[in-house]
Amino acid sequence: MNYRIVQFKDLSGRKAKIYSLIENDDEISLFERFVNENNDQFPSEIEAIYIQLEKMGNIVGTQEYFFKHNEGNLGDGVCCLVDKTKNSPTLRLFCYRHSNIAVILGGGGPKFVKKYQDDPLLLNSANQIKAVAKKIHSYILENEISIDDKGVIAGQIELEV
Repeated sequence: MNYRIVQFKDLSGRKAKIYSLIENDDEISLFERFVNENNDQFPSEIEAIYIQLEKMGNIVGTQEYFFKHNEGNLGDGVCCLVDKTKNSPTLRLFCYRHSNIAVILGGGGPKFVKKYQDDPLLLNSANQIKAVAKKIHSYILENEISIDDKGVIAGQIELEV
């Protein structure tokens, strides 16, 4: 798979940059597809996720409390964004979190199973972002990508995973 990292300027701000991925030659990002597929059934959760993203970008950064951690391998930055206003959130949005300054949003969907691995859609979304996180880590080590202290990604934004 090939992905291109794109920034959401309307969500990004002085505290953090919010990104997503465009797969191959698609016209919309994985995050936009997630919103389109889930907005009719879960409008309040989608709205809450947008509010959290705007807060991250402009007020507090990508603080740990926004995310459910350890959704990937130990230390790979793969996590899940959920509607924290609900006691039992339904939607899972898989992402890669880089410190408190940047997040790359993947895809996801509703979780009606005990483990996301039991749902093919969620498993695919998690595997996508895990592969992207692995590639980003290797590019950082090879100095092909850099993420500055404001969350700006520079360098290789095309990823082949």
